Amino acid sequence: MTTLRDVARFAALYPEASGLIRHNLAGHAMFELDALADLAGRLDPRTVEYNRGDLPTGLDPDAIPANRLSIAETIRGIENNGS
Repeated sequence: MTTLRDVARFAALYPEASGLIRHNLAGHAMFELDALADLAGRLDPRTVEYNRGDLPTGLDPDAIPANRLSIAETIRGIENNGS
């Protein structure tokens, strides 16, 4: 269950630092990989920033090399592409 304390902690960290937030959405059909990739495929790529998971936070998005994958491809291959 997400608590106000969790939300406040996340808000204090974002966007300069990473952190954990608890929730009860694990296992929900809308959070399955294919559902997330399908949703991502409907987003306008100009409005989405996505980066490798091993990059530090706070980098200038224009200085980060693109992974040359669509948002949906990035999500579908998340286990292998470092995102």
